[in-house]
Amino acid sequence: MTRLHRTQTPHTDWCAQDHRCNLAEHRSEPTVVTVPGAGSLILTRVRGATGREHAEVRLSIALVDNEPAARGQLTALLTHLRTLIGPPRPVRTALGAPRTATGESALNALVTNATALIRKGTW
Repeated sequence: MTRLHRTQTPHTDWCAQDHRCNLAEHRSEPTVVTVPGAGSLILTRVRGATGREHAEVRLSIALVDNEPAARGQLTALLTHLRTLIGPPRPVRTALGAPRTATGESALNALVTNATALIRKGTW
């Protein structure tokens, strides 16, 4: 059986420094924001094995009871997420080799398809 061997990386100032971190990944304590009746957000900062950091976001939004308005909320959410994620940036693999990010076209396709489903009322 082949075993992966990763070199342990030192904890950061912001990571939880407990079971949430493993040998090569560091995770902050989650930040939780709740707006009663509207939704909640859980945000965690993560540094992966390559040293690249990202935000892990879990979002729950209460949709209004009016179907067209709920579709409008979903469309707005997708639009804002696309803006937040932005264009692809150069990334490196775990071994340090450069890799071309193709996320923009995939993200645009996802948003376009989801928006079409929202407009048709099937999502």
